[in-house]
Amino acid sequence: MHQPIKNPIKFNRTFIIYACDLTENGRELGPSTILRLKTALTSLTGNVNTAIIMTAGKSKKPRQPKTMAAMMQDWLVTRKIASHRIFIPDEETGATIWGTFEETRAALDILCENNLPDRITIVSSDSHLERIRFIFESLTKGAIAAIYRGTGEEITPRERRFEKIKMLKARVLIFLVRLLERILQKKLETESARC
Repeated sequence: MHQPIKNPIKFNRTFIIYACDLTENGRELGPSTILRLKTALTSLTGNVNTAIIMTAGKSKKPRQPKTMAAMMQDWLVTRKIASHRIFIPDEETGATIWGTFEETRAALDILCENNLPDRITIVSSDSHLERIRFIFESLTKGAIAAIYRGTGEEITPRERRFEKIKMLKARVLIFLVRLLERILQKKLETESARC
């Protein structure tokens, strides 16, 4: 996957920036992804000891020149963020990464392979954060110290409880829908057996 390197500086925090969109033709980063990069840039410029991970791969847009992670890296480097701070998968591996789960798993691989700090700032949309947190907790069994918003403030225990309740409600709803589907399927099978 990503080649571990000897870090020239001691990192004290890791930013993981999630991609969102491309322009219609697929050649450039879209406005939501650029907004996330700009949000991160304000914190990254003054904090030279922050590592940056981006793992988004290739979309189905045929004109996309390289992975979104590589495009995001180019965007940051042109804005004076040192390339040795940025960790992305190689092009071959990155091309297969798509979706929040795959991006998070790849980010954790890079984090571990390079011994980067588990003090993590997630840069994404608020609606995306709970899904990311849930995936992190599932993959790490709670090994990540804390998850922060893109602003750098930690998600509070009260917010986590509220999000857990929302997630539990969503799981119950999914369970009920699946149960209802099974009941209806059995009913249809029984009725067609009678005919």
